Order: sequence, then C-alpha cells, then structure tokens
Amino acid sequence: MTMHNRTIRQENLQNFISLQQNFVSKRIPATGSINLTQRCNMDCVHCYLGAPASEFRSAQDELDTEQWLSIIDQITEAGCLHLLFSGGEVLLRPDFEIIYKKAIYNGLLVTVFTNGTLINNTVLSLFEDLPPQVVEISLYGARAKSYETITRVKGSFEKCLAGIRSLYERKIKFKLKTMILAQNSGELADIKNIASGFGVDFVMDPAISACLDGDRAPLVHRVDAADAVRADFADPDNVKRWQDYFLLENTEPVSDFLYNCGAGLSHFHIDPAGTLLPCMMLTKPAFDLTKGNFMEGWRNEIHSIRKIKAGSSYRCNQCDKNKFCSTCPAFFELENGSAQKHSQYLCDLAENRLKTIKEKLHIDENPMI
Repeated sequence: MTMHNRTIRQENLQNFISLQQNFVSKRIPATGSINLTQRCNMDCVHCYLGAPASEFRSAQDELDTEQWLSIIDQITEAGCLHLLFSGGEVLLRPDFEIIYKKAIYNGLLVTVFTNGTLINNTVLSLFEDLPPQVVEISLYGARAKSYETITRVKGSFEKCLAGIRSLYERKIKFKLKTMILAQNSGELADIKNIASGFGVDFVMDPAISACLDGDRAPLVHRVDAADAVRADFADPDNVKRWQDYFLLENTEPVSDFLYNCGAGLSHFHIDPAGTLLPCMMLTKPAFDLTKGNFMEGWRNEIHSIRKIKAGSSYRCNQCDKNKFCSTCPAFFELENGSAQKHSQYLCDLAENRLKTIKEKLHIDENPMI
C-alpha cells in the first residue's frame, strides 16, 4: 500500500467521522434500526434474543402495519437518514413489502438484515424496483454440516445459498458476514471464498454477546481471542481496515461518561412491540411509542443514557487499546450484569489486534511510520 493511498483512506475516514460528529452535536437521530419481529425460522445457537423463536415469540407481540407506517413517518420527520430492518427474520412479516416501500418512498437509505432463506421472486422484484442500500446475509458455514449445527434447521444451508445466488443473479447489492464460532472457525477462509466468488464484501465478527435477558449460554460458542484475531487478520482487507484505524489521529478528549458511542445521540432502535431504545443491545431507558410519538421519547427519555458517568473503577475510556476494542457498556451489562464492568473477552481481542498491527507495521523498527 502506498503512502498516497493510505492518506486518501485516512482522509475518507476522517470525513466520515466529521459527518457523524455533526449529527451528534445536533443530536439528530440520523441512524436507526427496527426489529420488525423476533420470530425466526432459524434457531441459532448464539442468538442474542434468547429463547427459541418457536417457543416464546409471537406475532401478537408485534406492532401492526399501520403502527409501523406511522412510526416511519415520525422518524423521517425527526431527521432519520439510514434505517436498518432486522429481526428475528424480517421476511416472516407478511407486510414487509408495505413497510419497506414506506421507508423507501420517505427517502430513507434502507439496509435489510436477513438469513436469506425466505428470499423469493416477490422479494427479488421488490428489491429490483426499489433497491436497498444493501442486503446483509449471515453465512454461518461453508458446508451444510457446520452451518446447520449453528442454525439447528435441516436444509437451511441450501436455502441460504439459493437466496444468495438469486440476489447475485438479479444484480441486487448484498454482502455476506459471519460470526466466528467454535462450530465454523475451521472454515472461515472457505466462507470468505464463497463471498469472493460472488464479488461481495465479507466481514467476520467474534464478539458473541449474552442474551438480552442475561442468559450467558451463547458465550460457550466463542473461540479463543488470539485464534479469532488470527482468523480475522488472515484477510488482507481486514488488515488494511485495522491499520487505518491505528494510524488515524485521535483528537477526542478522554470522556467522563459511560456511553461514548452514538446510542441516544445519533442512533436509536425500536423493538417489535414499538419500544424506543438507545440501541439494539439495551433494554433501558425505554419509551413506548404506542403511548407517545418518537420525538417525545427521543427528547425526554432516550437522552438520559448520556448522563451516566463512568465509575471510578471503569477503565475503558483511558485504555490504550480503545481503538481496537468494540467497547460497549451494553455488551458488558448483558455479559456481566453491570455496564461498568468490562468484558475480558473484548479486552483480549483488542490486545491481540493491537499487537498484530504493530508487528505488521513494524512499529518497533520504525516508530515514525
């Protein structure tokens, strides 16, 4: 990589950060996510929603079509630009097309998370006529055995691949991703090769969280932090991304507050029952959108998260590995029962990333690079 290309990429990152800071300074809810349903046709071992979809999740717990259409009008008026539709599996909603069209017609830039198994001609025609920003599909394995060990649904691997192929054939923009799990850690390169065969972006993430109800069962599927980083850095694209972050100048002062992400400042989340939350991993502060409008909740309830101070024992804000850590108090609370107690697993990931990047950039030999 030439110094010129590195400089351009750093400038692009800096411009993106500046734009985000503008949203934050004005507290514009520019980026939102909506879980239209918690129901799913999979039963993934690591799912953060907890209990199996078939046992405890019901359409009766979800807002109806008209309620969602009203909420989309409200978030558009509030300044939302980017909207993610997720679940559960969003394509289980029979009114997905109506809700999706509303968001597109309102001018929102829409991303759709799906497992890909329910993509049919109706969905394909919808995405052709009104293209999303991107469709993101989780591909949990390169082979049926590993994939279905994770999803626990026989035949789901071929259905997922069929959905991916159909998007590719219809030239609908998509990308693939995976969680790094004990069940698929031996074939991550093969999953990457599948993505490369379609010419699409691919990302992997080892940061499995506990469930929203505090159940830690998914954590047993984590892989060793060093192994996870080694797998991530086997991809040259990921190495470049982490190098850019390492070389990007940090001008932010050390914060006294616990939450330093976009949650409650420029980001929001709405669950299937219409509960407005700061992000997908938090369960409070919360505001019931069936009892009030979006801006009421955004201004009066959700902002309270930004007032929480970091305790004296909280060390993440001053940590020298901060750039390489997906520091998240919400993640900490699910895992440890306290937002103030860091996740040792995330810390180990960050330490291994920093060590590896320094080795690849030869920092010890040339500290001025």
